[in-house]
Parts: sequence; C-alpha cells; structure tokens
Amino acid sequence: MLTILLFGVATMTLWGFADLFIAQSTRAVSPILAAALVNCLGLLLFSLYYVLMVRQPLAGDLTGIAWSLAGGVSLAVASACFFIAMHRGPVGICSAISGTYPAVTLLFALGVFHATVSTRQIIGVIVVMIGVSIAAGTHDSSVSGGSKSDAPQSSGLLAALLAACAWGVGYAMMAESVKLLGWQTATLLQTAVIASCYIVAALFFTSLRRQRSSVAVALKNPFILGATITQLGGALLLNMGLGLDSSGGSVVVALSACYPLLTIVLARFYLHERLKPIALAGGVIGIAGILTLTL
Repeated sequence: MLTILLFGVATMTLWGFADLFIAQSTRAVSPILAAALVNCLGLLLFSLYYVLMVRQPLAGDLTGIAWSLAGGVSLAVASACFFIAMHRGPVGICSAISGTYPAVTLLFALGVFHATVSTRQIIGVIVVMIGVSIAAGTHDSSVSGGSKSDAPQSSGLLAALLAACAWGVGYAMMAESVKLLGWQTATLLQTAVIASCYIVAALFFTSLRRQRSSVAVALKNPFILGATITQLGGALLLNMGLGLDSSGGSVVVALSACYPLLTIVLARFYLHERLKPIALAGGVIGIAGILTLTL
C-alpha cells in the first residue's frame, strides 16, 4: 500500500508542476506551438522507452487501434484547449476546472460502453459539477464592471471546460483501447496521434518563417522541457501505480487526480494570482467529487 501511495503522490506532484510549466511556456511562444513541442518531445521520449524496454512489434486488435486513434485526437483537442486556458488564466481555477474530466469519462463510458454506475458515482458527478459551477461562476461575478480586459480570463475558463470534456471522452476511449492492446501500445499510438495533430496545427496556423524563429526560442525555454518531463513522467508513474494497485487503480487514481490543488497553491505563490476564497472552495469541491468517483 505504501508503494501505491508513493506512486499516486508522485504523479500528483509532477502533474501539479506540469500545469505551472505549461502556463509559463505559453508566455514564450503561442499555446499551439508550445503544445506541439511538448507533445513531440513526449513522443520522442516514449518511443525511446518503447524501443529499448518493450521491444514488441506494433500489432493488435483493429478495434483497439481505432479507439486509440480516436482517443488520441480527442486528447489532442483537450491539450490544445488546456494550453489556451493556461495561457489566458487564471491558472489555479482553470487547472481545477479542467481536472474534473473523470466525471465526463464516467458519463461517456455509461452512454457508449454501457458501463454500470453506483449511487456513489452519481453523487460524485453531481458534486463535480457543483464545484465547477462555483469556481467559474464566482470568478465571473467577481469581475468589476465586466471590462474588456477580463475577457481573456472568461475565455480561459471556457477553454478549461472544453479541455475537461475532451479529456473525459478521450480517456474513456483510451481505457477501451488499453483493454484490447495493452497500455504500452495504446500509449504509443496515442502520443503519435497527438503529436501529429499538433504538427499539422502548427503548420496551418503559423507561417514557416515564424515557426522557425519561435521553435528556436522555445527550445531554449526551460519550461518547455520541464512541461514535457513532468507531464510524461506523471503518466508513466500513474501507469506503474495502476499495475500495483489491487483495488483496480482507485487509490492511485484518486491521489493523482488531486494535482490541481497543488497547481492552485503554486499559482497563488509563484504567479501571484489573486483568487477569492469561495472560488478556491469551488475547485476543492470539484476535486472532492473526483475522490467520490474514484474511492
């Protein structure tokens, strides 16, 4: 049990810092380019792991491959929305809102994969939605005069909500893919699709000249590498913890899903975000709903 707890806490810690690194990286380059670089570097690192450690040919069930590819596209959309949310802020609340994706995963799995849910899980979904409403609604109501300068923050909250929805759908698809392919193959396909989506997006939205200069700047930015290592490292630690968790992963997932709480603290002290206590309480309520879903 101690080992499982350590994996869960380590995942939570890495993902908490990953959000901060992502927010900082989007201040050096555009959110789309930052996401592209982070995901491409992540693909490179995971591919090296797969070749050196797994050493298995890419083969498997076609249905599993299809779910993995579809899940990768959904997660790419989620990542784009999340990078935009981290760019526009407020970082703490956007992190808390985007971290409510397990509720969406549950609803999607129920409707598409005909999963069964308990009363406790239904209560968890309701608590998550209440927390999101408090966090987002309170922040909007705190805007004085509704000035245009607050529009980026409102769009940041919307992007965080979209990220939560896309992440929820994507992880439900990936869960089905992992059942059919195994987590290593499914993860490799997922990361390849996400990186490909961002390469296309970067080519489409920015000029070649601008891309070259931006990439040169980004590769010198330590936050890009920090976001890559913490994001990918957290995912690998979570998968290792799942392999040891005899309770079906509920303990390690519950701990790792608390990472927005760390991000809120880091954003408060490092980025000096001023947030009302009731808004923070909304984020905490959302995380409490996740714990209800996973414990």
